Amino acid sequence: MMEVHKDDERSFCRINEEMTIYQVAAMRDELLGAYRDCIELEVDLSQVDEIDSAGVQLLLALKHTAITQDKPVRYVSHSASVVDIIQLFGIEQFFSDQILMPSENQETR
Repeated sequence: MMEVHKDDERSFCRINEEMTIYQVAAMRDELLGAYRDCIELEVDLSQVDEIDSAGVQLLLALKHTAITQDKPVRYVSHSASVVDIIQLFGIEQFFSDQILMPSENQETR
């Protein structure tokens, strides 16, 4: 499940499920819809407890789209699973987002 909130110019998405091959097709459509309807998209990854290469491909594809369309996408509050796979693949530089893991006491939106 994904939560999407919008203000005048930005969309905020929180991914509340695994990002594996079994979920990414449906998730792709939701993310692209949120991206299409805003000037800037922020994606909260704090609740992603499992991610595989299909999930990474989705994050990379969305970031690539953002670069080619000059329309920002920011990934925030990376879960430990997301950080681990980004580091495993050695792709930290591509994301160009500060990788911060949420604290256990951090309030969610």
